[in-house]
Amino acid sequence: MGNRGPQPTTGQTPIFNLRLPQDLRAQLEEHATPGRPLSKEIIARLSASVTEEREIEKRFGNRQNYRITQILVLAIERAAAKFPDRETWLEDEEVFDFVLDTFVRTLNAMRPGEPKSYSGSSHHSEATNLARGIWQSIYEAGETRPLDRYRRINADLGPLASRPNVYRAEFERRRSAREEKLCSESNLLTWPSDDADEATWKQWGEGRALAMRRAAKEVGAEMIAEGKNPRIDEEDTF
Repeated sequence: MGNRGPQPTTGQTPIFNLRLPQDLRAQLEEHATPGRPLSKEIIARLSASVTEEREIEKRFGNRQNYRITQILVLAIERAAAKFPDRETWLEDEEVFDFVLDTFVRTLNAMRPGEPKSYSGSSHHSEATNLARGIWQSIYEAGETRPLDRYRRINADLGPLASRPNVYRAEFERRRSAREEKLCSESNLLTWPSDDADEATWKQWGEGRALAMRRAAKEVGAEMIAEGKNPRIDEEDTF
C-alpha cells in the first residue's frame, strides 16, 4: 500500500494511493460493472465488504459459520448435479438421500478428532468422492485469485480448512499402482504354487512386504514434493 496522496480541500474526497497487483487488477476489471471506472469498482467492493461483515455476524454469528454454510451449499449443488434429469432434490427421495449423504460426509471430514462412521445412501462411495473434491477445491485455492469463492472460504476458515485429508485417496491409488509395478518387476504378482516349500512362501511374503513399504515411501515422498501431503500417519477423514 502506498503513501497517502495530497490532502484534499474541504468537500473533496480524500486521495489514497494504492499499489494494486496486476493479477488482482485483472480480476477486478473482469468482474467490474460495465461502464464503471476501476476506482469506483474498488470503492463499491470495499463498501460492500464492510456491509457484508456486519450482515454475516448478524445472520450467521461469525464468518466461519458463514463459510461452512457456503460449503454445504456446494455439497448440495454438486450432489444434485449428479441427477440432472430428475426432479429437485427436495422432491425426489433418492436424490435427497444422496444430497444428504454428501452433505454429512462433507461436514464430517472436518470433525474435531476422528470422523464418525456413517452408513449413508447406496451411493456412499460417490458421495465420499464429492465431499473430498469440495475440500480439495478449498484447500488448493491459491492466493492468485483472491476473488475466487474457494479462496475466500479457505481464508476465513483458517486452520479448519486443513482438517480434511484431501490427498489420502490419491495416495492409496498411486501406492497400489506402484506396488503392483514393483511386484511385476520382481515376479511377485503370482502366488507360489500350493506345493511350494516354506522357504519359497517366506521369500515371496517378504518380497511383497518390501514392495509395499517401498511403494508407500516413494509415493509419499513424491506427493509431498508436489505439495500434496497424504498424511499417511493419520486416519483418512473421508
